Amino acid sequence: MGLEFALTMLHYERQGSRRDLRAFLAPLAAILVAASGLAIAVGATAAGPTGPGASTGPGSGATTASTGPIGTISDGQTISTQLPLPSTLHDTITYGSGIDGIRTYTIHLTATVQLPLSLVTVTTFPLTQWGLPKQMPGGVDNLPPLSLWNWTITDDGVGVTALWAITHWDSMFTGVTTWTTQTITFRGSTSPKVSLTVSPTEHDGAYAPYVGLVMNTPGSPGVPANDSTFTSTAAALDPKIVRISTSEALVSYKWDPKTRQPIFNFTYFDQLFAFASAVGAKVLVSTPAGTWGDGNVLPHGMPVNRTLPVPGPAGNGYLVGNDAYVSYLDGILNHTIAEHESVAYWSIGNEFPTKNQSLVTAYTNLFNLAAATIHARLPSASVGSDVMTNGTYETYFAEHAKGVDFLSFHYYPSATMCVVNGTYCAPQGSPLGSTDVGIFSHTAYRFLVIDNSPPAAQGLWHNLTGKWLPIFNTETNLNPVGGSYAGQTLGSDPRTQTLFGATWLISVLIDSAFANVSQVDYNSFSSGWGVPSTLTTSYGGWGYGLTDEAANGSNVLYAPYFAMRMWTDAIPGGAPGLEAVSSQPDVVHVFAAIDGSNLSVVIENRVNVKVQVSLDLTSSAYHLTTITRLDRTTYGMVYEPKFQTTVLRKAGVDLVTDPTTASVTINGYGVAVATYSLSEGLPPHAHASHHPAGHAVHRSASDAAAPIGLVPGADVGGLLTVAPPIGDRVPAGPALSGSAAAVPPIFATADPIRLRAP
Repeated sequence: MGLEFALTMLHYERQGSRRDLRAFLAPLAAILVAASGLAIAVGATAAGPTGPGASTGPGSGATTASTGPIGTISDGQTISTQLPLPSTLHDTITYGSGIDGIRTYTIHLTATVQLPLSLVTVTTFPLTQWGLPKQMPGGVDNLPPLSLWNWTITDDGVGVTALWAITHWDSMFTGVTTWTTQTITFRGSTSPKVSLTVSPTEHDGAYAPYVGLVMNTPGSPGVPANDSTFTSTAAALDPKIVRISTSEALVSYKWDPKTRQPIFNFTYFDQLFAFASAVGAKVLVSTPAGTWGDGNVLPHGMPVNRTLPVPGPAGNGYLVGNDAYVSYLDGILNHTIAEHESVAYWSIGNEFPTKNQSLVTAYTNLFNLAAATIHARLPSASVGSDVMTNGTYETYFAEHAKGVDFLSFHYYPSATMCVVNGTYCAPQGSPLGSTDVGIFSHTAYRFLVIDNSPPAAQGLWHNLTGKWLPIFNTETNLNPVGGSYAGQTLGSDPRTQTLFGATWLISVLIDSAFANVSQVDYNSFSSGWGVPSTLTTSYGGWGYGLTDEAANGSNVLYAPYFAMRMWTDAIPGGAPGLEAVSSQPDVVHVFAAIDGSNLSVVIENRVNVKVQVSLDLTSSAYHLTTITRLDRTTYGMVYEPKFQTTVLRKAGVDLVTDPTTASVTINGYGVAVATYSLSEGLPPHAHASHHPAGHAVHRSASDAAAPIGLVPGADVGGLLTVAPPIGDRVPAGPALSGSAAAVPPIFATADPIRLRAP
């Protein structure tokens, strides 16, 4: 049969073109793809990158079948064969349409020697390639699952869609073709339609977290000068915690060896405390525990324990001496008590390096001293740490740390950046930056590297101590790179202030509700003045801030700010979640809650294509009043490769009042909030209530540990209005006077606003 097949092929090739030959081979190729055990023949070797799972598709293993493929090649790969003639086959990819739900890419197979009688298995990963993995600056888009796509495949213009097999578990396409130069084009289209069902009378077991702000403004240890809207812009977010670092606020920079006391300067500290009071937030003070940096900076000359070096980002440091630390804490306590500055939470040290048992033991002893010192003066204050959920040492902390009132941790889903030969590149996966796909492939807090997940940490602490403690995420944003000593010249992740960053923030808030996290504190509120000079500046790596300072005495608001504002306007902290179901949870996440006579549904589009969302309430007691939307029609932070710069073209949200249909279209990454009001009477409330401060309530063994809420402050009134741009910056709203309850509007503008050109 092999000889007969070969003679037929020779005759066919002489009579027609290579395209005709592949058409003739198509039925055989389909049979070969479907068959199991077909593989790379002896003598074929592969080199170069492959897609995930490429080695497990059809064609793996070895075979001597003369009619089987002599090799398997995948995206970006190069393979070689010695039989029947030496030849190398290259797989390169070019990209066509990458807009919204229409995506195209082409595989170019190039053979150094044409082998038209030899077959090769080709595998490809369309969701990766349609997602544009090399697009700058953000890399591959997160896209809907393959089940929501339609596609066609052509080989040199000939339709071959039916000849390609699909493995859905890894979304891989597999086809068989000839070992010849050719182009294979994959065209895909998707238009997801997602339905959401919300039950106003059913509690889903989750409680909405409160939000907070980390005050860490570059170039401004206190409140930035000349920004008349700084406080009111923050107040509009209704933060329940403002985190102040005594190191960042330059509280003490010198030690007096004669008096053996720190020399204090509370100027910036008092500014930040007044700011927290004005926005209606409680204060969490983070105090340094030593001299190794990363938020741990003590007065120069202060006695330290030099017997135990502590590794830091810029070299070793040391834990502070016991007597000196008591003096340091007493100085802060004396000032805050005298000034009636009530500190609700104290966090001892910042990200202490839990490298070994000796370090953990020494830190625990210092923590116990600090907790005892603080509780002696402020019995009602809560003292905690951001390292006691460590997976290796939490048991030790639970058994040896004294006076622990809360647990906390810091969360950054991406901890690396793609830099090759000193140049920023699109995220490719760790260690070259986490991709959008990787970040959204699992819930927040599932992989905390060294820490237990929040529910596991709370449960373990309870099992060991008998106490349920609240757990806070006291520092979070998309990526910490750019904020450390080592990352300052690299810059921040360009996605931080984009729609993806906003979508990620809402995802974390929703996941926090289900993970029992009571508080989520964003790092940071403001990026300060000016444009940083870093590797990522031209790509939009402008800092961590929800905002930054503008030349006109106002500030610029970024996508995560709008997302947080939409959340806090709709979802009260501590509110019980309502039963809400998404028909496509890989595409749209949802969280719903009742606030008085209003019911709000927060909708998060996790894919960078247009999605149509329809809403259905199981109760007729409510009617839809507003839909607010943040997506690429209202916010545009655009990289312009021609000019090698990023421009913020528009920044705002869209508000529809009295919508005629219970549906919303979210254009790419984005967030929407649908608000309902009672039509008549009182609602049949879900069987749960808000959690007040200081009450740890544990539930049945089948539930997670109970969340602890903070005392809700005064609601920030007002919703959304439209304000025009002023100059070349987007204003946060008019300068406000009086109480923080005067809230600047969230605005929308369609006018291009050229910003941040380096």
